[in-house]
Amino acid sequence: MRLTLSRALLHLPLKSLFYPIISFPQTLERVFAPSIRLLNLYKNSFYDGAQTRNLAKIKQEVESGGALKLFDKIGSHYKKKAGERREEIEKQLKEREKERVAVEKELKEKGTIVFGGERPNGTRGSGSGPGSAKERDT
Repeated sequence: MRLTLSRALLHLPLKSLFYPIISFPQTLERVFAPSIRLLNLYKNSFYDGAQTRNLAKIKQEVESGGALKLFDKIGSHYKKKAGERREEIEKQLKEREKERVAVEKELKEKGTIVFGGERPNGTRGSGSGPGSAKERDT
């Protein structure tokens, strides 16, 4: 049961063998059609007056100081954001200070730790007196 080359070719569809050659025009169109359409639109924009209108808009914006207005808007936006952030930070600092004062007050009432200011026995000093940490540790 030997198959000859001519018999084997009969069973292969010729369309699949020659598909790359047959489909070449469709492949070219699929690859290059978007670029060709874009270039045609660009070319037509010179004829229908779109380029002239765009150039007139650019000239008008430059003469009216459009870029400076834009920079002013951007600057005011960032100033507003910086002010909001500053207020938020100040609010957080006030909250932390309130918490610190509350903790300090609680610890003073318990008599365990004294932050600056007076000691439980009513004296003030550098920490070498009778209420110092050295004496409590010994």
